[in-house]
Amino acid sequence: MRPIRRYFAVLSLMGLCTSAQAAVSLGIDAWGWHASGSVQNQGDRLDFDDDLRIDARGSSILHLGWQPEIGSWWPALGLQTVDLQARGENEVPAGTQFGPITFTPSGPITGGPDTVTLFSRADLTDRDALAHWRFDWRGLRWQPGLRLRQLEGEIIVRDNDGNSDVQSFDETFPQLHLGLEAGADQALTLQLQADWISDGDNRAYEWLAALRWNGFGPMSLRLGWRVKRYEILDPDNDYRLNALLAGPQLGLVISLP
Repeated sequence: MRPIRRYFAVLSLMGLCTSAQAAVSLGIDAWGWHASGSVQNQGDRLDFDDDLRIDARGSSILHLGWQPEIGSWWPALGLQTVDLQARGENEVPAGTQFGPITFTPSGPITGGPDTVTLFSRADLTDRDALAHWRFDWRGLRWQPGLRLRQLEGEIIVRDNDGNSDVQSFDETFPQLHLGLEAGADQALTLQLQADWISDGDNRAYEWLAALRWNGFGPMSLRLGWRVKRYEILDPDNDYRLNALLAGPQLGLVISLP
């Protein structure tokens, strides 16, 4: 069992075994993100926009939460997963180098095409487990905690002649978490969340700013803007991912006492 999945199991068991005065929340969000950044292999860089023409497919964010009473010593617990998929196709100059691969068109050595078509594909899953405490202070609801995140999947760049670069990811890392809510018990709530970690050449952060409408019984609607940033270096393969994902988010949350 992967470390992140073991952590999920521990958090779920804690939620079942602790205070009965708690609420469970289920939610789904649609996130229309756009990607900017690049991949780099042995110093050769391909830009998401200029070279690969990456087209994001949007994502559904699924989340499950368990919240004890405000001020409880027990942390609130959360699980979240999002699939990040994108495709790209673009013409680049023949002879474009990307690490050990040279993308060249088939045909005669001289007089052939001076461009080659690159196809790119990203299939990544970002899943996390969150433990945070909730307390009210100075008119705000504060939510400090710790998030454990896993990024898993692959990024592929290829041409039509069988030349391809495949980079796999299976990164698990902790992040500091801080959430704030203004008007937490009102019909309209302002939510702010941020997660961050930096370790040498690797860095990852995420933030969300959203408005939540609470006047629908056990259901609430949320509209906001989410940003994710990944800076990941694989020193064994001299491969670097530098990606910024950002876009609007619309979701529905159901809370069950």
